Amino acid sequence: MGQTIVIINSSRVATELLGKRSALHSSRPNLVFASEMVGWEHILAMQTYSDRFRAYRKAMQPYLGHEAAVSQYNSLQETETHRFLLRVLKDPSKLSQHISTEAGAIILKIAYGYTIEPHKVDPLVHMAGLALEHFAIAGSPGAWLVDMIPSRENEHPLELAILSFAADMRS
Repeated sequence: MGQTIVIINSSRVATELLGKRSALHSSRPNLVFASEMVGWEHILAMQTYSDRFRAYRKAMQPYLGHEAAVSQYNSLQETETHRFLLRVLKDPSKLSQHISTEAGAIILKIAYGYTIEPHKVDPLVHMAGLALEHFAIAGSPGAWLVDMIPSRENEHPLELAILSFAADMRS
């Protein structure tokens, strides 16, 4: 269907090829639907091994690239863990939501300096959750024919059929 898929069934070989020789052997698949059609082409998760990818990683390195950098967030993680446990005690039936809220609180604080609303549903955490759901659907490998069948720019017969769906996911 236009893409080679290699399955590695050895941790030694995976480490050698994808760790030590990653510049030669590792990248991400080009997911046309999620990147070009839905509009996720600029996020780190959609970058192939390229100059842009290396620039993104270089920008993140001082904040997340080593143990000393990450340790600056220990008190934030402790605070959010306490809030998480209080939310679980209050309503254990919403465990999955509480986990998402804790993760969202930590990510939003580190990335944007934003402190979530700790005692009710936070609008940014909710919005990020919806975006993640849409990304999971749009970025599922093998889910979209436009990702598997090579085509020339603007000549794919399926594009018109799914453009409105992609537009819905963008909004």
